[in-house]
Amino acid sequence: MVCSLDPDEDPLCMLLLLDFYALRSEQYDFLVRMYMEWESFRNLSQLPNFAFSVPLAMFHQSVRNGTDQQKADDMVHKWCWTIFNDHFYVVLVTS
Repeated sequence: MVCSLDPDEDPLCMLLLLDFYALRSEQYDFLVRMYMEWESFRNLSQLPNFAFSVPLAMFHQSVRNGTDQQKADDMVHKWCWTIFNDHFYVVLVTS
């Protein structure tokens, strides 16, 4: 509902809070789906909150679905490493 006010401009910067509330309300599927849908035009991976909230949501999804704990850990480590490398590359290139 908050993003329906003006999701393109986001004058209140609600995007910076959305992941927190999604995690807090255990809406892991919503957070991951939103990230996948919005990443192409909002560059959510460049926001530190999403860089850590999305892997955490994926971990909780896999635990909830009964996925092997080691597989969930590996997935989170791979995701965090990918985001870290992408962010580090952007910082190096733009410096």
